[in-house]
Amino acid sequence: MAAKTGRVVGRVVAYALVFLTAFGVSLWRSLPYDEIASAVETRLRDRGVSVRVRGLGPGPWFGVRAGSVQVEPPGLPVRLGVSDLEVWPSWARALRGRPALRFRATVAGGTVEGEVGSYGRVPLDLSWTDVALGEIPKPPPWKELPLVGRTGGSLSVDGLRQSPFEARARLQASFSGVRIGPGKVRGVPVPAVGLGDGVLEVDLEGGRAEVREARFRGGDLEVLLTGAAVDLRRPLGRSPIKGGLLSLTPNQKVQEDLALLFALFPGSRGSDGRYTARIRGTLQAPRLLRR
Repeated sequence: MAAKTGRVVGRVVAYALVFLTAFGVSLWRSLPYDEIASAVETRLRDRGVSVRVRGLGPGPWFGVRAGSVQVEPPGLPVRLGVSDLEVWPSWARALRGRPALRFRATVAGGTVEGEVGSYGRVPLDLSWTDVALGEIPKPPPWKELPLVGRTGGSLSVDGLRQSPFEARARLQASFSGVRIGPGKVRGVPVPAVGLGDGVLEVDLEGGRAEVREARFRGGDLEVLLTGAAVDLRRPLGRSPIKGGLLSLTPNQKVQEDLALLFALFPGSRGSDGRYTARIRGTLQAPRLLRR
């Protein structure tokens, strides 16, 4: 008798779970996604971020999918395009009482994925692979200068709840096959220059971004930036550059193609073949000074 009662209870529970699951799936698929997209756009616009979401609908793992998303970050005159965006709950973290969202998207021909938490200071872990530099929008005056190459890397942020000037973050990126030009910057012709492969490491804390490492090697022009820091301001392009030495080591071809540039460089070529100068100014208008 007890065994029979147990089987009956088990069937009732199973049927109840099936019903609840079916109801949940039906509800999830029938949500007013157009209204949700509009609400997201409005909320982010109130925070100074212009966003346009298209094709929002149900996604995998009880998440959502958007066909395309366009973002205009505050202080940057560029529009970033994202396609095939998928966002879903991190069920493993939810079971541990630390709810988070996973996401994946296609950006500039590469893949961007990561996780953002909804607990504590709101952490973000993001990584990207095989992103085409030439498909990333560039702000003026660099938008007319062709850029070729690929990049991969990661970004960790502790404090999305705060403004970018209060959060802590670490950026690590690698680059391969980088080449700039030919093109123009503010009307000045720039020939094709290969930079080869590079790395970039930046730490952000207390409203200051410090460049730990920035170098390109293996191309026509070797570039090394050391000791540079940027105090973040609004708009971002007006952020002042504090300290830093920029070293350029050209091969014979670049030395000839950019003869005017190196003739105007603040400082003569050293015995090691490098041109070195201090870098100041702002992100939008950097200036080179004699060392």
